[in-house]
Amino acid sequence: MRSISWILAFGVLASATAAPAAVLCSKKSGVVLLRTDACKKKETAIDPVALGLQGPQGIQGSQGAQGQQGPSAISANVAADGTIVGQSGGVGVTPLAATPGAYIVTTGTDVVGRVILLDTWATTSDGANRGAVTYLMCGTTAPAIDCTSLSVPNDGKTIIVVTTATDNSTATPHGFNLAIL
Repeated sequence: MRSISWILAFGVLASATAAPAAVLCSKKSGVVLLRTDACKKKETAIDPVALGLQGPQGIQGSQGAQGQQGPSAISANVAADGTIVGQSGGVGVTPLAATPGAYIVTTGTDVVGRVILLDTWATTSDGANRGAVTYLMCGTTAPAIDCTSLSVPNDGKTIIVVTTATDNSTATPHGFNLAIL
């Protein structure tokens, strides 16, 4: 009878090897069961390796194909007047004339769906307290918005950065750091 129990247990084990947390359990009567997550009370877990159920390691597979080059990071340090102090390349900044504290940033590459990080920074001539810094992504694909009313292209490569005063509601010129990952 025990050999039939073992045969059944091996048959169940062979058909359930894809179970993510399968465990072999032994009852006091000697019956071996395959449980989906844990043995029940009065059952003892059986180590499949100790039973010889794990074979030797197979040979290593061949190297996979090289993946595509991911987008490179873009970064810029921009002064309160819109002057680029430092950058990784390909970034252009123009202050939005109608709104001091708003800047049109062109990147030359699609930024829709990428992570955009911003913060402000102080200089000796601009050490005032600051509020939040935020951005609008200009484009036609969500999450971008239509920026044509501001005479800004909806190309997915342009963002509008807004730096604010401490009240977080008044756009105020401040230097900012930009990173697009």
